[in-house]
Amino acid sequence: SLVGLVQIVVSNIRVEQVAAQLASTSPTAVLTPSASATPSEQSTFTTGQGVEVIVNTTRAKSWLFVSDAQGRILFNGQLSQGASKVFTSDSRLDLKVGNAGGVDLLVNGKQIPALGLDSQVVSVSYGVDS
Repeated sequence: SLVGLVQIVVSNIRVEQVAAQLASTSPTAVLTPSASATPSEQSTFTTGQGVEVIVNTTRAKSWLFVSDAQGRILFNGQLSQGASKVFTSDSRLDLKVGNAGGVDLLVNGKQIPALGLDSQVVSVSYGVDS
């Protein structure tokens, strides 16, 4: 539908804006994977301790965008079915999940109810008290 198309276009513009803002800041503002792992192989992404989100693509592959409260991008890409990634930050993690019906989340040790339906794009934020 046209509404879905507009949502995708707006979402892509926002990602480009965030990426452009990060590109203009110092290189230390961007989280980079270790030399021993490519982003797709890396399983843990951190900008501190306090909030932990574990993403499991249990039922289907999904696209995922994760940033922290300062706007640093921890992950932006697709996860295959059966993948698991761990994200930690000092205060807050912001997630945008494509194909929300295929994903399970564990936030600060608590299982989160289904985020949405298959093919649905959902944005959520979790903090220390989540």
